Amino acid sequence: MAGNFLTKKKAMLDFKLPELDANSKVTWVFHVDDKTDRKTALCDMIIGLDLQTTIGLCANTEDKVIVIPAHTWDL
Repeated sequence: MAGNFLTKKKAMLDFKLPELDANSKVTWVFHVDDKTDRKTALCDMIIGLDLQTTIGLCANTEDKVIVIPAHTWDL
């Protein structure tokens, strides 16, 4: 989406990123987009900088890799 975006709902989600850490799970509060049709949405969720910073996730766009610390993170 480009421009302004307003959400009125939030949801706490539990999810895993097995490609980054096979054993850890994340619990995080996400803003809910209740305007976009699920069938036409381009993604299921957007991981914002707040969550990326908390888990230490670093997107290296030059090398096209995602780097995460070696320690286990459960949030």
